[in-house]
This record gives sequence, structure tokens and C-alpha cells, in this order.
Amino acid sequence: LFDRELDDKEKEELVKESLKAVGLNPDEILGKYPHELSGGQRQRLMIARCYMLKPKLIIADEPTSMIDASSRAGIIQLLNSLRDNYKTSVLFITHDLGLAYYVSDRIMIMYRGRIIEEGEPDEILSHPQHEYTKMLVRSAPLLYRKWEDFV
Repeated sequence: LFDRELDDKEKEELVKESLKAVGLNPDEILGKYPHELSGGQRQRLMIARCYMLKPKLIIADEPTSMIDASSRAGIIQLLNSLRDNYKTSVLFITHDLGLAYYVSDRIMIMYRGRIIEEGEPDEILSHPQHEYTKMLVRSAPLLYRKWEDFV
């Protein structure tokens, strides 16, 4: 916000608009310290910060790992909304293959810091090529198969 030519009132309005866009009430959030917010509220606040900048890329490293299931769904919807409405790419880093399957157009599997496999989610999970990917798929819960019925 500092490099934009906005006066204080415009900056305040942008902050409030961003908070509302991620489902937060500015009157309840502004002025609070992080420890006064829930995990889901903190994640939404981080997404609001991204929203203000309208980035071309968001790197989301385990954005749903420390929050409850209901907040998790909301965070995924918000990231998808940013992706769709602002043509923002999201690099979604996760250890959860089911979640990766659900949110991804493409999946990359890394092992020891290197990409060992890359492709469409259906292809990677149905026909893994690398031994490490095969082990990951075998050890993952089979939830992604059930999600196909709902998507």
C-alpha cells in the first residue's frame, strides 16, 4: 500500500473492502492482535492482504494445515475465488494428496528437493510412475475418490 498513491482514507477503505471480501467484519477485526483471532480468521486475514495487492501469484504453503475442517473449506474457497476472479495463480503446497487432488489443475510431487513427477491430478494419482509417488498414493486416505462424486 505504501507505493500506491492513495490517501489515508482510500487506504482505510481498501483494507475494509479486502476484509469484507474474505468474509471478515472490519469492525470486529481492525485493532486486534493476532492472538485475539482464531486460526481461520488469521488465514483469512493473510488472504485479505494478498487481495489488496492483486498479485499474479500466491504461494500458499500449507494454508489449511492448522485450522478446523469448516475453516479449511472456506480458505480453499477464498483461494479459488482469488484464482478465478483475479486470474491469480496459486501454488498450493501441501502434504495432503486428497486436498491437492481437489484444488489442483496440475500436481507436482517432490522428493529430496526435486520434482520427480508432474501432471494432471487424475493421471498422477491413478498411474504414479516414480516409486516415491506410488508410496505416497498407497499411504494416503482414499478420500479423493469419494470427492469425485461431489465435484
